[in-house]
Amino acid sequence: METHQIAQLLHQTLGQDASTVHAATDALDALSTSLPDFPFCLVSINTTTTTATGGENQGLKLAAATYLKNFVQRNCDTNHSPNSTASTEFKDALMRALLQAEPPVLKLLIQAFRPIVAVEFVKNDSWPQLVPELREVIQDSDLVTRNAGSQWKTVNALTVFHSIIRPFQYFLNPKLPKEPVPPQLELIAQEILVPLLALFHQLVEKETNVLT
Repeated sequence: METHQIAQLLHQTLGQDASTVHAATDALDALSTSLPDFPFCLVSINTTTTTATGGENQGLKLAAATYLKNFVQRNCDTNHSPNSTASTEFKDALMRALLQAEPPVLKLLIQAFRPIVAVEFVKNDSWPQLVPELREVIQDSDLVTRNAGSQWKTVNALTVFHSIIRPFQYFLNPKLPKEPVPPQLELIAQEILVPLLALFHQLVEKETNVLT
């Protein structure tokens, strides 16, 4: 019921009447502070093919992704993340949305994903399933399996992968003679980089055999 209501309000924000847009925006702001499942509802709008306004609506999905991005950036910092965005259910739903989104929506959702990664995966190390699940997704994605019907998009998966390694690009502090490699980075290397390297060689061999 809440998702239906939020979808209707988001649809109203896309209208031309200023008073309607203002009222809908105020209502969404109120729900964002009073409804624990508010971010989950925003993600749900991006993972369902039908919406409250009938049929697939790219504009509505973009509005939901934009509001989610703003909500997360406003409420999630390097010290904590809201319980609603830290829950396993929400993170799983966000990952599904990321891996299936069209490029315009993906661009917004990834900006909601990065602050959560910074807190839950990097700082708190409380998202242990992220890396192994992403590895499985990459291996089963459309371009890797050459299956256009795959539910996972390779480009999206690699975009997510880039977002989880991005916080570690400056982990080597030149002022410290020895700095241990973060365990999350070691996990990424073990679970994704090594299998991907082997997969890359397999793909090259297949292409070479086809050409010869």
